Amino acid sequence: MELRFEPGSDPDTAARKAFADWDAALARLPSDGQYAAEIAMVEAEGGYYIAVDVKIVKAGKPDTDDDDEEVGDGAQHNESANAGAVAGMNYGTISNCDVTIEAGVKISASESTGTSSYVFAGAVAGENRGTISGCKVTISGTVSASNSKDGGNARAGGVVGDNDNGTVNGSCKLNDGKIEAKVGENIATVTEGDKDGTETAGNVAYAGIKIGYEPAPRPLPPEVPGT
Repeated sequence: MELRFEPGSDPDTAARKAFADWDAALARLPSDGQYAAEIAMVEAEGGYYIAVDVKIVKAGKPDTDDDDEEVGDGAQHNESANAGAVAGMNYGTISNCDVTIEAGVKISASESTGTSSYVFAGAVAGENRGTISGCKVTISGTVSASNSKDGGNARAGGVVGDNDNGTVNGSCKLNDGKIEAKVGENIATVTEGDKDGTETAGNVAYAGIKIGYEPAPRPLPPEVPGT
């Protein structure tokens, strides 16, 4: 759920402005999926308070026409294959989103024939290098990352599959849902609790209820005397 204030006196214009960002995000999602959006508006002094709620009714299959597409099924030839309900990879800011993965719905990224060493899947974003704040995720279905590449890496998270020096402020609730990452015979699965991870012969699988994998913070540079 996103709540924002739009100044002005025309409710139609205010509603269009409030939904513009979501409209652009939905346009990037698979065309065969089903997505529902609801807008609620309250008039206030100088403008309107508008709430936008977007839900995934049915997850579509990612398009594979563009080899450089960041949200895909893993068959594209890039360094990583990413899948997320809002963004495959986030470099900017995603805020106040409400994502519900219904029972029988699966958000997945997989690699079997391409050249991707890394596969990331998350309900909001597969990989995050920006900021995700105020996002609430409810999972009754499945978030899955699968990589059959030798020496590959798969990371799945309820909010973000892989957080690369980004910021994640959000929550994830599993309602009989599942978060899973698989590399070869290594499977990491979360149905409750916090995090699971497996590693054998360089094949690594991570699954977490909020973040699939997050590297340790980089150490600060040493202080220079006299500064």
